[in-house]
Amino acid sequence: MATKKVIALIRTSTEKQEVESQKRELIEYILKDGINEDDIIIVGQKGASAIKLDEAYKRNLDIVYKHIDEGNISAVYAWHLDRIGRNEEVLMNFKYKLIDNKVQLVIKNPSLRLLDEDGSVNAGMEMAFSLFATMAKQEMETKAKRFERAKRRNAEQMKFNGGKVHFGYMVDEDGKIAVNDDEATLVRLIFDLYLSGDYSTTKLAIELQKRGYTIRGKKVTLHFVTNMLKSTAFIGYTIYNKKDDEGNIIYTQKRIYPAIISEDKFNEVKARLTANIKGDITRQSKRVNLASKLIVCPTCGRHWYASNRTYTCIGHKYHGKDLQGVETCPNNEQISIEWLDIAAWYVAKSCEVDWMMNFTQSKAEEAQNQIEVNEQKITTLEDLIAKVDAKRQRINDSYIELEISKAKRDEKLAKVKEDAAVFERQIVELKEENDKLQMIANYDAESNLKIISTGTLTMRGIYQDAEDNYRICHKHIKSIQVENYEYEGKVQKLITIKAYYNDMITRFLYVAKSKIKKDGHTIKLYQEFDGEFKPLFAWADVVPTEQMIF
Repeated sequence: MATKKVIALIRTSTEKQEVESQKRELIEYILKDGINEDDIIIVGQKGASAIKLDEAYKRNLDIVYKHIDEGNISAVYAWHLDRIGRNEEVLMNFKYKLIDNKVQLVIKNPSLRLLDEDGSVNAGMEMAFSLFATMAKQEMETKAKRFERAKRRNAEQMKFNGGKVHFGYMVDEDGKIAVNDDEATLVRLIFDLYLSGDYSTTKLAIELQKRGYTIRGKKVTLHFVTNMLKSTAFIGYTIYNKKDDEGNIIYTQKRIYPAIISEDKFNEVKARLTANIKGDITRQSKRVNLASKLIVCPTCGRHWYASNRTYTCIGHKYHGKDLQGVETCPNNEQISIEWLDIAAWYVAKSCEVDWMMNFTQSKAEEAQNQIEVNEQKITTLEDLIAKVDAKRQRINDSYIELEISKAKRDEKLAKVKEDAAVFERQIVELKEENDKLQMIANYDAESNLKIISTGTLTMRGIYQDAEDNYRICHKHIKSIQVENYEYEGKVQKLITIKAYYNDMITRFLYVAKSKIKKDGHTIKLYQEFDGEFKPLFAWADVVPTEQMIF
């Protein structure tokens, strides 16, 4: 029968540690046990990390397990228990592997043996092993947290933390992030060309290719151009949210960069990108949806969006798809874009005429004053959000420092998240109000009179002055709500439009299958007067009046 061999398990976690020194000491220890040098199998790889469980470390353990499974190993020798690993689960699995295969584990420092002479598990050694495994786990967690804190400090001081260097930057001789002048020139060109208005992101990528530009030797792509235009690194920072396995934010890390682009230029690009994504009214389009962003879902409170020829709740878009983090709305109701826009334009035109008749310069001044007040409120809310962010950071730091439990951290973070959401909603509301107030402050009665007298809305949803029509609708209409309504024994759609300034409420009934016709047009819209709905003809070039209702 062949003599069984022993394994000398060598592991060093950094290049600075000497593999040969550790190996020599352990082999001398094994030889004193009467083992021939030819029967020693050395397993170990420089750079294997038991904390990170990297590939080199895993290969070491795989080799040990392979030899054990082949049945020719009598013992595994290690200089210290931490040479096996610092992960509690890995350590315990290793112990059970040895016990199940009756393989001895011999530790040099301190001198420990897992099995007694009769092959049973030594109680003292098993206790020491379990204690070390628990301590190793705690030490690993502490080191990991210390490492994370060091990374965060480095990020805030523009020190390089490893990984890929962001385009436009380099690492200087002091190990800090610095501007790469050649790449920064291309970054500035991308921003300038996009703001020129001559290029979409796709066309810009093609233009850069034609000019011979490459990205660190690779082809310029649409993905690259879009990411460059959106990257906040160029104005001095990036934000990274570290999350746990459940998706909860443990902490938010801010990395500081030397700025390449001004904030004003970055915000201009952001506005243009947003306009292109959302189908902003400034884009050249055959159709403008007047009620866009005005319809509020009665079920979930989110806006309805235009899809094909109907408006429907954005919250229902992913209904039934079980997407993580997306709360879907069960409301699947829809309404014709054309007819809802007719109702919106009818109300907006009437409000605009009334506004022009009562407009005075004092109203413009009042609007400007209110804008300034709202800006002060927005600044205060932004300061509160910054304090909330700081509080979130303190909570996560307390958790990292083991001062609070995970359950307590989650409880505190939920409250912080709720507070931030309230402040953010208030900011959105104030900004929307300021958009409307700005229209008053910059009011031009003469040009608006022309829009009202010529702004025709046809049954096909075509506008002579589409962008101006949209502006007037959003100036006067605060909200639109669409809900089912039983009328004369059938379920129809009730449209409720609330005017912004005078809180006037106008209600319409949308009857999809109405057979009433006027000059060859089918009438599907009815306005409420004194509790009774009467047919509405609202596609004329003039403001509708009660004489048009019968």
